[in-house]
Amino acid sequence: MNPLNILWISLVFCMAINIVFTYIHSLSHLANDCRVHGSLESFSAYPFESFLGSIKGLIRSGYSELAQIGRRLSEYDAFETEPINN
Repeated sequence: MNPLNILWISLVFCMAINIVFTYIHSLSHLANDCRVHGSLESFSAYPFESFLGSIKGLIRSGYSELAQIGRRLSEYDAFETEPINN
């Protein structure tokens, strides 16, 4: 086997191990967090993640993201407030 392939396989393996350890570490704190904050549903970040997804949908390119979000939101406001003239 090529030394570069061995290096690549070793790197992927180490990254996978690191990801697994990160998840296990996060899970180790979950029981304590539930004791402190209540059930998982009461402090879930899902509503914020869902809203972040809708904000990301307003961005068309990787350039000047904040300005794009502002323009899309103003377009939505104008669309909702102005009557349609046929």
